[in-house]
Amino acid sequence: MRSLTLIAALWAPAVLAECPVAADLDTGIRMRTADGAYEELKTFTPGTVTSHYYENGTLDSRVLLARGLYMVEFIQARDGALDTTARDTYSYGHSPQDIPLPEVGKSLQMPVVINEGGEISQGLDVFEADPETTMTFGDCTYTVLPVRMYFDPADRETYDILHYLPDLGASYLARSFYPGADDVYDYVAIEKME
Repeated sequence: MRSLTLIAALWAPAVLAECPVAADLDTGIRMRTADGAYEELKTFTPGTVTSHYYENGTLDSRVLLARGLYMVEFIQARDGALDTTARDTYSYGHSPQDIPLPEVGKSLQMPVVINEGGEISQGLDVFEADPETTMTFGDCTYTVLPVRMYFDPADRETYDILHYLPDLGASYLARSFYPGADDVYDYVAIEKME
């Protein structure tokens, strides 16, 4: 009897928390950082997810993610409204559903055409996945695939770490590295949106 009580106690937080699942992207999933910023993730079209990022309750930016991982559009907000003149696009030459996901121990190199404010350039983005781990956001625990994204194969000092949650089919920016500095985005809670 004691073991049944222990098992019930261990399962109770997950049940009570009603942790988001992939289907909840249809209505939205909100992730919160330790400093109060938050990100709202929603399905946009098949194979894409939008991320609206808020600081101090005000919209900061919107990102369109192919396969919930690859940024294909970035729009900066000004005074809480999206500014389409501040729109950048990134084309990997595939439909969103056809872009492969990174595999642990392998380097995925993808040519990209970049349109930043009307300036067109080409690059080569490199994605490298580390072994899966688990992370807890409030009462919810998920498998996370850490993915390093390098913007230049020759520059190993400037890169982002994305945390891809396979069970959700979405990711968030966890950390950005620059020569001599870094930015950390510490997500601590996740919830379904109403």
